[in-house]
Amino acid sequence: MASLVAHKRRLQGHVQQGGDFQKVDLRSGQCFQSVWEGVSFTDSRLSMVHFVNSKWVNTHLVSTDIYGANFNAGSFHDVTFTGCDGEQVSFAGAVLRNVTFRDCRLAYSSFVNATLHDVLFDNCNLHGADMDVAAATGVQYAKCNT
Repeated sequence: MASLVAHKRRLQGHVQQGGDFQKVDLRSGQCFQSVWEGVSFTDSRLSMVHFVNSKWVNTHLVSTDIYGANFNAGSFHDVTFTGCDGEQVSFAGAVLRNVTFRDCRLAYSSFVNATLHDVLFDNCNLHGADMDVAAATGVQYAKCNT
């Protein structure tokens, strides 16, 4: 198993290529300007983590707590969020391309000025979410409440 720098909470500029992380706790961590490629997080706690200006490629988050996480100005390509608990998550100014949110709680989250291309929200709680995006193409909402 890959070592996520021994699961430290300060990973500024960290580059992680590959790894299947289960039950990782990075709550309130500082992970801005980091790269996450070919990684999966399952049953992990990423709440209140600052991932500002981070890059996510071919990454999967499953049953992971992302409550209050800050993904502002990040880039996401081929990323799936499945069963994630993420109230008040911020994707402000982020670019999301080919991203799926399935069975996620994203109430009161922010997508302000984000760019969304081929993004699917499937069976998600989007109550109170701010979807004032900068641009959107191919965005789909299936069985979501707002």
